[in-house]
Amino acid sequence: MTVPANTPAAPNGFQFYATTEADPWFTPDTPVTVEPMRTFPGAFLCLDAPAQEIDGFGVCFNELGWVALSRLEEAERSEVLRQIFAPGVGANLSVCRMPVGANDFATDWYSYDEVDGDYALEHFSIDHDDATLVPYIRAAKAHRPDLTLWASPWGPPSWFKRNHHYACAAPNPMSEQTNFDNGLSPDNQIKEGTDGLILTEQVLDAYARYFGKFIDAYAERGIDISMVMPQNEFNSAQIYPACTWTPEG
Repeated sequence: MTVPANTPAAPNGFQFYATTEADPWFTPDTPVTVEPMRTFPGAFLCLDAPAQEIDGFGVCFNELGWVALSRLEEAERSEVLRQIFAPGVGANLSVCRMPVGANDFATDWYSYDEVDGDYALEHFSIDHDDATLVPYIRAAKAHRPDLTLWASPWGPPSWFKRNHHYACAAPNPMSEQTNFDNGLSPDNQIKEGTDGLILTEQVLDAYARYFGKFIDAYAERGIDISMVMPQNEFNSAQIYPACTWTPEG
């Protein structure tokens, strides 16, 4: 992060900032101190023994983010993205994540091939993303051309999963926070600690080519995907797009 030249230096060369609705990127009046933590649980923050460089910081692109930004006038939206991504300005974010298909901040469930049995992926298409994720990433790259992207699915095509459903869990009817029905019956749930994906050579081969087609399709739109991982939160059986994996799987 690039900071104003008149900002006083903090101990160990670190400077802390905060942002409120009325005051972005200000230095708190109360000094912030960080003490190394030597007991479990917690993170060990050893400022006196740096061990690695950080490539960058970032956020996750998602459909609802672009829906919200699209409510702004173009100049306002561009300024928001400039404050987030432009080098030397604001957050200065440079390494970002994106979903492969729908995630929990999508406008609805979808994958890039929902034709059951289409192992040749003849019906593969990322056209859905042209309305949200593609313009979102392009708008960010307009301020940060060297933006690095890595992608992960929240869930595979539903027919790749043992329960043939985008979710692993059904909403708890007793919870006040799950006032909807995702269509998954309680007896068809996939539990944490199990493999939600159908682990056959046919499915694994098709899924590998699914990732390749995803990378190629985005490259055709001028967006390079630097890396992918096979699953977001691999041991989290969620009511939204999800797929559990075991280490063996």
